[in-house]
Amino acid sequence: MIPQNFIKKEFEELKKLTAPIVRKYSIYSFASASLILFSVINLYFLFFHTNWAQEITMLIVYGVVGALGLALFKESSFQSKRVFKLGYHYMVNRMRESTHLYDYRKERYLQLINKNPMEAINIFREFLMEEQRMKVNNGKN
Repeated sequence: MIPQNFIKKEFEELKKLTAPIVRKYSIYSFASASLILFSVINLYFLFFHTNWAQEITMLIVYGVVGALGLALFKESSFQSKRVFKLGYHYMVNRMRESTHLYDYRKERYLQLINKNPMEAINIFREFLMEEQRMKVNNGKN
């Protein structure tokens, strides 16, 4: 049985790399949802429960708040894509730099990760397990 600590260490490295962007993404997502919800609720009450023609200033304010919320939503989706790309590139580079696996095995993992980027975490985990097995086997010889 191979210990799993090496996998945990690799994923901690990946987490350190992506943590600042994930923090930004979380803040932007929360802020955008709050602003959009605030704007929609207030626009609803403005349109259906008051004479909105007299409240044109508030209409503009709620519209601007909603637009800001949508802009933050767009930025949060951009940050989400950045996290994915950063993690993806880390995993691919880590596979390429491995000295414990044969080149044909590394290429196989790279092909798998390129064909199925949404399965990158699982493929990377399999790669790490095989790399560890090779380390242990080469250490015994």
